[in-house]
Amino acid sequence: MKNFLEYRGAAAALVLAIAISGTTALADEEKAKGTSDLLEMLNRFTSGFNTILRKGFIDPAFDLYQYVTPDPIENAISNAASNLSEPLTVGSSLLQGDTENAGKSTQRFLINTTVGIGGLGDPATDMGIEARRDRRKGRGRIFGQTGNGPIDQQGRSRPL
Repeated sequence: MKNFLEYRGAAAALVLAIAISGTTALADEEKAKGTSDLLEMLNRFTSGFNTILRKGFIDPAFDLYQYVTPDPIENAISNAASNLSEPLTVGSSLLQGDTENAGKSTQRFLINTTVGIGGLGDPATDMGIEARRDRRKGRGRIFGQTGNGPIDQQGRSRPL
């Protein structure tokens, strides 16, 4: 295990160098075809960096967290994080004109914060107030509800 940890940084640097060199070749092919994206190099570099960061550090840290943390503690942390997102759901729902979901989210936040001891528990679900599971109607769809967003239904950009 010690040997792997010693070479981990070098391995990450090597993978990053390979990713960067691969993007140059791909960019040259795109230029030859006549298609050009001014930010392509930056996008490819960022994507490669994010992949290395996730596979080299974030995923192993998450696996370690899951291994050492007891399930009840994991559930409490998950409940608290979900509870903190409820005010965002309220605002999003109100912007979409979904007052029913805004009311449910407000109830969930108040109940889970008080009865659920700061959101560590989820007594609102036990009381029959379910969280919205359909995230497709979330914050990313606010302007799409009325067709006023910068991207139309087919994914094409349009002026605001």
